[in-house]
Amino acid sequence: MQKELDTFERHIEIDWVDFIKLDGKEYDGIYTGVIANPTDIGEAVGEVQFKVADQVTNPHYKIKDGDAAFWEKGTKIYAVKNEESLRAVKDENEINGYRLYHVREDGKGQSWHFKDMPQEKVKKIELYERDAAGTYDLLQQLTERKEMDEFLSLLNRGEQQSNFIPNTSEGDPVIFQMVFYTDSPIAYNFSLHFDGKVFFWHPWDTTVLPGEIKTYLNYHVN
Repeated sequence: MQKELDTFERHIEIDWVDFIKLDGKEYDGIYTGVIANPTDIGEAVGEVQFKVADQVTNPHYKIKDGDAAFWEKGTKIYAVKNEESLRAVKDENEINGYRLYHVREDGKGQSWHFKDMPQEKVKKIELYERDAAGTYDLLQQLTERKEMDEFLSLLNRGEQQSNFIPNTSEGDPVIFQMVFYTDSPIAYNFSLHFDGKVFFWHPWDTTVLPGEIKTYLNYHVN
């Protein structure tokens, strides 16, 4: 019986979170932030030694220095200047070219949510459209205080609709990306979706946005 149990444990499919471990610290991927300026990326401080996804099936596996969830062996890990809690990995699929990681604190990764963003400190907003291949096409930049405040006002006026179901009868919703720059080395990064009729996003719960937001996205809505 014990042998059968051991065999079962060795073949469990593990749903890994995006992490890297370096110098005894575990770092979790930041899903709602990108590097604000690639010049803030420092020197390489290590490299991935082992990719655990698709290779480790033992739930009791002890994560080691050099392990990463999804990066291949040899991938370089970079410091972020003046930010000891951050690490970065080059990623052509990320806006500004790097995937960011934050040191895990008290067993929990830190997240950057819209509710935590200091809206009064936003100094630039970039709006992108993302294609099926994950490529970002810059639609426009907002830098004037008035237009940034108007755009933020539309987001703040969104109506939470947790039970909202997008219309997918003609395909998946179009995905846009909104990047908000402050004085932080991390720019806040959120997705916005359009199902052909309705713009919506997920700052926490699903939120439907006013139709006027289309004017900022240069996107035609019937």
